[in-house]
Amino acid sequence: MEVGWQDSRQSGQLVAVGVVDVLPRCLSGVYLFWDKAWAALAPGQWTALEEIRWVQEYYYMGYYIHTCPRMRYKADYQPADLLCPETKLAKQLGVVKPKHWALLDSLLAAWLRLKAATGMGFAAAATCTAC
Repeated sequence: MEVGWQDSRQSGQLVAVGVVDVLPRCLSGVYLFWDKAWAALAPGQWTALEEIRWVQEYYYMGYYIHTCPRMRYKADYQPADLLCPETKLAKQLGVVKPKHWALLDSLLAAWLRLKAATGMGFAAAATCTAC
């Protein structure tokens, strides 16, 4: 583990200092102190965003299922890579448009209509806790 310092300045003036732990698999914001004159600008929030910027290339939003409406928000964050189910290669999201997604989307829509109409759905689809 390594301890790092993040100093934030505005026009050369020291505004805030953050202490971070740099670990093999993560960056952890430990402590922040700031000039009280800048408190209204929420220095904790903008230093957190700066820490995120440092590690953004390593950030992983987790599992993504295109046909799950509750997961589609993940596609709004770019750049992002997606494993193409046809070629098995990582491609930028937006470039990957497998032919079968339209079929999966229509099956999902049919399942949602069935579930809404009957209160039931396909047993296999009902096991998805994210949807």
